[in-house]
Amino acid sequence: MARRKLSRLVRKHEVYTAAEAAVLLGRTARTVRRWITEEGLPAARDQKPWLIDGHDLKRFLDDRDRARQVTLSETEFYCLPCRAARSPALGLVDYQPDTPSMGRLRSFCPVCEREVYRAINQADLPRFLASFEGALATAAE
Repeated sequence: MARRKLSRLVRKHEVYTAAEAAVLLGRTARTVRRWITEEGLPAARDQKPWLIDGHDLKRFLDDRDRARQVTLSETEFYCLPCRAARSPALGLVDYQPDTPSMGRLRSFCPVCEREVYRAINQADLPRFLASFEGALATAAE
């Protein structure tokens, strides 16, 4: 299941204190204050408590999400422990069907040697087979 964006919780026309934003987003007030001082979240810091415009908070969270997105090529997997896109170790890939139309490619990360997965539509399997030059083995159903 995809992770929901935090920015969907923020109302653009509201003004939040660091503590209110923290409760809304499920973070600590200290984290929100760190976003202000170190990561560039715009806030009115000339008074106490600091005030954050909802529009600025929403844009800040969306920008953070965009910066974290990784685009994979057809021959790459995303390794969670490494937090990076990796080509499969030795170019070996296995396909496991999950449903009649979907399945996942499975391989190993060449850096940390952990298992990595990539969900694909079964109709796309021939395209991936061509990408891995025949190194794709289909698991028995």
